[in-house]
Amino acid sequence: MNRGVILENLNQECPWCGMEIEDAFHLFADCNFIKKFWDLFSGWWNSRICSISTIEDLFGLCFPISFSGNGKMAWGIAVAAALWSIWTARNDRVFRGGSMNQKDILLHTKMHALIWIKNGNSNLQLCEDVWWEDPSSAIIPAKGNEEFEWLPPEEGSVKFNVDGAFNSKKAGCGGVLRSSKGDISAIFSGPVDCISPEFAELMAIKLALDLFIQTDWVGKVKLIVESDSQKVLNWISNPNGRPWKWWSYFNEIDNGARKSGSVNFVFVPRARNGLADHLAKAGVNRENLFIAWW
Repeated sequence: MNRGVILENLNQECPWCGMEIEDAFHLFADCNFIKKFWDLFSGWWNSRICSISTIEDLFGLCFPISFSGNGKMAWGIAVAAALWSIWTARNDRVFRGGSMNQKDILLHTKMHALIWIKNGNSNLQLCEDVWWEDPSSAIIPAKGNEEFEWLPPEEGSVKFNVDGAFNSKKAGCGGVLRSSKGDISAIFSGPVDCISPEFAELMAIKLALDLFIQTDWVGKVKLIVESDSQKVLNWISNPNGRPWKWWSYFNEIDNGARKSGSVNFVFVPRARNGLADHLAKAGVNRENLFIAWW
């Protein structure tokens, strides 16, 4: 009541399967929506999950899996992230009328698990480019191959990794803003109208600048924008080579760079741009642009 929730008016049925809340809690996975999600989750890990019929089965997922060491630790964190993502999606639907499908919940799970692993397990290193499709193969030793590791900026700087994705029918873009400590402060992922890989990359850079100037960091830190498209970065640094058909977008990027203060545009190999790459690929199939910052 103190938080503005009128308990008497709440629908006492599960928002996905229509079961009574008490029954849905004890037979959580009987909801077809949740079953389909766990099929996606097990497919992501390339692992066959045992039958789930009760809430106890869900919380017991850590035990029947054959992973060991860091692999089992990553699996356990991913399961926790999945449960958290389902719970927050359920609350968003009940209290705010939101809507999220299984694939979106899996994307949130992947991002949450990656963030939790990086922030809380210094000895568990991941190849971000592999994590999104095959997490069990993404684990590398703490002193593993550095060419796959995202490199944090120096203190007093933040880094916005961006990328564009393209196929014959659709295009998308994505980006992630991180501090010198590796903490994620903002992400975006969404579709791009013009079907062109260069334009998708260009829009990713524009959106990164638009998002950055809304943060409290403007004028306080240096911004590094990393992209794996040398061609687009050359256009930004050399106005004489810019395509005329996109001139208005270049002007917006120039304006955004001036408002952002100190900005450096830097090329990065795709292997070190894994999170932005996945957000861009996910954006291809999104209907709307997803933006979040904190």
